Amino acid sequence: MRRRIAAVLGGMTLALAVVIAVPAPAQALPSCPADTICLWDGQNYTGDKEEVTPNTCAALWLAFWDNKAESAYNNSRHDWYLFDHWTCGGDAYLVLSGQAVPNLGFMNNRVSGVGL
Repeated sequence: MRRRIAAVLGGMTLALAVVIAVPAPAQALPSCPADTICLWDGQNYTGDKEEVTPNTCAALWLAFWDNKAESAYNNSRHDWYLFDHWTCGGDAYLVLSGQAVPNLGFMNNRVSGVGL
């Protein structure tokens, strides 16, 4: 009887160790062309997408994207700033090279300019 209990407990311990040791699957990065920063009008990379290529300052109102962004993915080798003014001034949010931001927080629906 003791051997049976020991075998069951040993098997349960092994099963628990396997469950704990399995890492969670990595979350896939959102779709965005190379050398581009992509903005979505929904959180977690949902909704309509705008793709911006490197520029000193891009005014989003020209693309009818003023104050719409809620998430971003920087798939470029540059760090980008998201600004609340179309001339790339005012409050800014830094998105580092390779960084995915599922929720822009205080900049949700405030991004009017994008610049390097």
